[in-house]
Amino acid sequence: MSDLNLLAVFLKTIDSKGVGEVFVAMLNGNALPFYEEKNIQSIVEKIYKAKEKAVANQICDRYARSGAEFLEYLYEKYNR
Repeated sequence: MSDLNLLAVFLKTIDSKGVGEVFVAMLNGNALPFYEEKNIQSIVEKIYKAKEKAVANQICDRYARSGAEFLEYLYEKYNR
């Protein structure tokens, strides 16, 4: 099972803040994991909807600093 699939399973069993913190921990490693953009967008949106804005912003920021802009619209949507 891939890391992202495992994270999706966690979404169903733990709160969104916990999922977000796991995701942030993955991003803090030496390599930035790239999965299908739609899957990452879905997870980040669920974290935002759970009112865990700071955690979701960290994820968006980490991808943006690497040059990936596919989360920019979510960041802008939830930070107006």
